Amino acid sequence: MSIAPTALLDSKQRVIRVVARELLAKVREKSENLGIDEDRDAIHGFRVALRRLRSWIRAFNDELAATVSPKVQRRLKRIAGATRTSRDCEVHINWLDRFAKSQRGRYGKAAEWLLDDLRAQKAEADLELRETVNKRLERTASQLAHGLSHFIVNLDEPADPMAFALATLIRDHAIAASNCLSKVASVGDRAEAHDARIAVKRLRYIVEPLGGTIDDADALVDDLSKLQDELGALHDAQIFGSEIARHLAKVLAASTSVARTDAPTDDEQVSTASDRADALRAISQRLHRDEVRAFKSLGEKWLSGGADDLWLRADNIASALESKRPS
Repeated sequence: MSIAPTALLDSKQRVIRVVARELLAKVREKSENLGIDEDRDAIHGFRVALRRLRSWIRAFNDELAATVSPKVQRRLKRIAGATRTSRDCEVHINWLDRFAKSQRGRYGKAAEWLLDDLRAQKAEADLELRETVNKRLERTASQLAHGLSHFIVNLDEPADPMAFALATLIRDHAIAASNCLSKVASVGDRAEAHDARIAVKRLRYIVEPLGGTIDDADALVDDLSKLQDELGALHDAQIFGSEIARHLAKVLAASTSVARTDAPTDDEQVSTASDRADALRAISQRLHRDEVRAFKSLGEKWLSGGADDLWLRADNIASALESKRPS
């Protein structure tokens, strides 16, 4: 999906809605694949399509406010939230599967126990997602489509071209992303890194429709995606690490509770708990190494001024948009 050169000179109110309708159509298309077992990328595709739509609507909230209600945006947010657990479980399952294979049988039973737990969580999350989509998406999409089908014209105000609106947004988003990334100074800056990832993603989604229309837009989107992936790898290691820490705390608490009782202790039960605790500790250590490695890579490539070229290129794209004038 891209904005044609002629559309850049059209009214922003019209083009914003045309693009949003195309993004909404993609969400509807991707939703049809949910629940098809053969399509392993279905949830990811739906989630990305929904993110693009929500980012676009959020960016142009002022322009859309007259015809797109906040209630519709809240419903889209709830649908997007329903995809999160499925996506996280899928990432964690893939990571744990690789970890188990790398151990050549060590921690095998304990790793399989955790994999079974994650698969069960994912199956439940997938079902809840499908139910949420069935219950909310069509109604939400219909209301949004109606809101996007018209806009209010003020005859006393000149119609701003889309190019100028995009130029302002790109600069604003680039400044926000730069500020967020500058706050990431150590591996412990989890909230700051998370905010930076979101800010970079939002900038990317604003620039994306200019691919093939404005020089360097495609290349900038690719580089923003790389930065987003680096921040995502760090985030994934941290999120799964926290999940493993909770599992370990439960296993240790259960072991302590059994040890304190006067009832006879099953040796196999104790052995299972010990094996699980050992496996969880090993997993936690590996995730910590992944986290440190991800932050090191992020630092070498993007921190301490490494991303400055991205913000400069975003500003250049904004300037190119501002140079557009009706013939």
